[in-house]
Amino acid sequence: MTGREFILVDEYERRKAALAEIEAPKRSLVAVDIGEFLGMEIPPREMVMGPIIPSQGLAMIYSKRGVGKTYVALSIAYAVASGAPFLRWEAPKPRRVLFLDGEMPGAVMQERLAQIVKSANTEPPSPEFLRIITPDLQPEGFPDLAGLEGQEAVESHLKGVELVVIDNLSTLCRLGRENESESWGPVQE
Repeated sequence: MTGREFILVDEYERRKAALAEIEAPKRSLVAVDIGEFLGMEIPPREMVMGPIIPSQGLAMIYSKRGVGKTYVALSIAYAVASGAPFLRWEAPKPRRVLFLDGEMPGAVMQERLAQIVKSANTEPPSPEFLRIITPDLQPEGFPDLAGLEGQEAVESHLKGVELVVIDNLSTLCRLGRENESESWGPVQE
């Protein structure tokens, strides 16, 4: 991206924020005192894939290139969608999963998923429990998830989804430099 594109994205974000302030009422924050907070019955945090992926959590698979991160991520997605174990980890119940692939050719993804299904000791998940978005199926290319357009495009597929697997974040978020924390601000927001 050139500096000009950053300015355009930044200007678009400022204008959208200004319009949102005009259209939406100001929200207020809820504060409770320590006694109220400690007296609340807050449900315990569930495990999506125990013990590695808690609900409302974030997990990352990190390794050298070409050692099987995509295969592991796809296997985890399949296990969570099936409510089945994978390796030493357990998905206590089936959950809806959205797998966003940013770099693997569709044919290779299809082969890997077929291998996972064939080797599983459990019934496959209901079709709506594992959905896949891959670049090969996008007629207009995969939108940048660092921008509002890309985030809105994915958001339209999140209804009922409890786990989103993003493979790989740096290929799907094409903003700034991968190793600079400031570049990830728009994605984190």
